Amino acid sequence: MEPPQGQRRGRRRARRVLRKAGAAEDRYRLVVTVNDAEVYRADVVGSPEGKTVLVPRKSLKVGDANRVRFHIEGRGTYGYSVAMTGFARDFAPEQKRDGKRFRIQERSYLPADPELDGKALPTGFSVAINPSTFTNKVTQVAQGGRAKVRIVPAVDGPLTPDSRDREFLVVEETLPAGSTLIEGSVQTSASSYNLADGVLTFYFSPESGFGPISYEISGYLPGRYRALPTKIRRAYDRASSTSARSAS
Repeated sequence: MEPPQGQRRGRRRARRVLRKAGAAEDRYRLVVTVNDAEVYRADVVGSPEGKTVLVPRKSLKVGDANRVRFHIEGRGTYGYSVAMTGFARDFAPEQKRDGKRFRIQERSYLPADPELDGKALPTGFSVAINPSTFTNKVTQVAQGGRAKVRIVPAVDGPLTPDSRDREFLVVEETLPAGSTLIEGSVQTSASSYNLADGVLTFYFSPESGFGPISYEISGYLPGRYRALPTKIRRAYDRASSTSARSAS
């Protein structure tokens, strides 16, 4: 049975009102405060692009809880995320190996393999008898130049089939600032890996083995930088994270 004509008209009118309301642009004033100190203010109309707000250090409470508030006047919706970034001066807590069987044994920066006519030449001491070995290390990379990064994760003690340590392990390697990954240069026995936000993450399964990692970088931004230490942990236990000894 169809509703009376007057009721149908009322429904159509309500639908038109809802469509107009949905089509209306957002229009509001947004004020962001951190610990009651204003850090951002904007008059928003429509759907603007995202905005990154850097919070002054003086507005933060070091070692204490920090409160972020959003004050909105008008009509509209917004989304946000809050993140703390920076370079820690002390990695000692993560570098402690108490009760941790996994560690980064080595992380070194090496020259890229020499090339001749576009082909890489072999390096090393394979043709020498009882050589006194040494390693050439890189301390700087020219803009457009190349370097190789070598990481050696290690496990203390054997991994038995029924061991709790036969879990997925994760190695997180932050690319050195001012450099970019050379596509196709990653060599690893990891089951899989990905690159996101400047971090190479390697996933080692119990079956894939646990071997060295290497990749090449190219310098693209001049400057003087520090490198975050490589981290290793169990995939399902972030508290087990251990950092490399060297952070440079």
